[in-house]
Amino acid sequence: MNKKNKKDINLLIDYDMPRIPKWLYKKYLKKNDLNIGSGFSTPAYDVYITELNYLFRKATEYIKGAEIIKKNTNSCNMSFHLLTSVAFELLPKILIGYEICLKYKKKKENIISKEVIMNEIKKEMSKFGHDLELLYKKSPQITKELGIKKIKKFSNFHVCDYRIEFKNNKNVLFIKEIEAVRYGSFSRSRDTLVDCRNDHLVLDVLEKMKLFVLKKSRETYDKLL
Repeated sequence: MNKKNKKDINLLIDYDMPRIPKWLYKKYLKKNDLNIGSGFSTPAYDVYITELNYLFRKATEYIKGAEIIKKNTNSCNMSFHLLTSVAFELLPKILIGYEICLKYKKKKENIISKEVIMNEIKKEMSKFGHDLELLYKKSPQITKELGIKKIKKFSNFHVCDYRIEFKNNKNVLFIKEIEAVRYGSFSRSRDTLVDCRNDHLVLDVLEKMKLFVLKKSRETYDKLL
């Protein structure tokens, strides 16, 4: 491959296919399996490579946005808590999508369509809504990886959040309930106060979760081949 082609590929990775992570796109090119929809592909593979990787990218960008906010301000910031709450919800839901894709990994388009797989993933994700307590109880992979002992919703006249306790330390994370952090006094569970003492720990935990989901993404990719 000459230098010009290498440059063109880098442009392709950065701009033409923003849904696919660089490591995965480069692996595509190495295997000469660039074209989605070829005989190599299956509906489950297409859902994984496009839709779920796009969702993972969104989650990582929310984390990055929260990191930038925390770096640029020392005060409590509601945007930080909105972004981290969304990321805490998306990462375990992405794992649900991986599991469903693996269930259909050998089925070609004449057996099952991409739309059917997408609808099943949507249905499973929607069962949890924004309920992080229920979601993490049904996500043993993440709770084990992070050493989570308990996650419980807390709500009173001033606060609505999720309290996360860990097995190996006494730190408690406060993750805002998404509706509450959006609407404040006008949400179904009123929220007007915020605790920012452990914001740095929130970012640490999200980074560990992101790396764990990335590991599972690569495992899913290999199994779908």
